[in-house]
Amino acid sequence: MGPPGRGPRHGAPFLVTLKGNTCPTVSKLLFACPLSAEGELDGYLSYQDDPGPDAVLYVHGFGSTRGGIKAGALEAACARHGWPFAAFDFRGHGRSGGSLLDLRATGLLADLAAVADHLATRGIRRLFPVGSSMGGWAASWFALERGTETVPAVGLVAPAFRFMRRRWETLSPRGAGGVAADRPAPRA
Repeated sequence: MGPPGRGPRHGAPFLVTLKGNTCPTVSKLLFACPLSAEGELDGYLSYQDDPGPDAVLYVHGFGSTRGGIKAGALEAACARHGWPFAAFDFRGHGRSGGSLLDLRATGLLADLAAVADHLATRGIRRLFPVGSSMGGWAASWFALERGTETVPAVGLVAPAFRFMRRRWETLSPRGAGGVAADRPAPRA
């Protein structure tokens, strides 16, 4: 079941209650996290009763969105177990602002940090990211940056650990000039 349509933003929660044959009643709270000059990251939090201090966070892959089949299956599993679930679209994906041309390692980590910080304002202090492909790469690095107190565990689905190196290798010399700060270190 994908996320509901757009509703009010920042400050006025938009709750949608869903009922289904296989899932208990779930509330969805849409949210948006500001990006520097590129719009905002779109996401949502679904939960039963009260979100609590923990949430599973789906981290999608390159060219995908928060509303794909894997995200829907994970959200349904979380609902069956009573676990809060959050998902968002990286910059340049889905309903989020920005461009795929701005997709850099630092941007992926900044997007995850913005979502984590926003969820913290909702009382969610620990995240359990489940990353697919590029999202697996980003979730892993995010977990290393934040530490086990904030990210106790990570689930990975076909993680693209060489994603940034491959992306770098496909850039033209002109395109590579704009991302030199994010260039992966050469292998020894």
